[in-house]
Amino acid sequence: MEYLGTFGVTLSCLSFFPQTIKIIKTDNTISFSLIFLIMRFIGIFAVFIYSYYTSAKKLAILAGFISLNIGLYLVYKIKNIIKKGEAIHNKDASYDS
Repeated sequence: MEYLGTFGVTLSCLSFFPQTIKIIKTDNTISFSLIFLIMRFIGIFAVFIYSYYTSAKKLAILAGFISLNIGLYLVYKIKNIIKKGEAIHNKDASYDS
């Protein structure tokens, strides 16, 4: 069971990287809602803090990696709102880029 948990944590962490790389390459965050990103970051960061203080190492690693990725999404989203005038939440966003 320990290996199954390790596999799940590893796969969960790695699953964020393709989207992160796509955002960095395309600088496109239009399909992300700023409110979603803020709520997601706060939630995952809270899990990170909890797991750190309860010594749940695997959960802390997972939450730490996800927090970093979501934090990067937030940085790009805020940059695009400021520089490109991108909508905070665009209900008509194009999802094919």
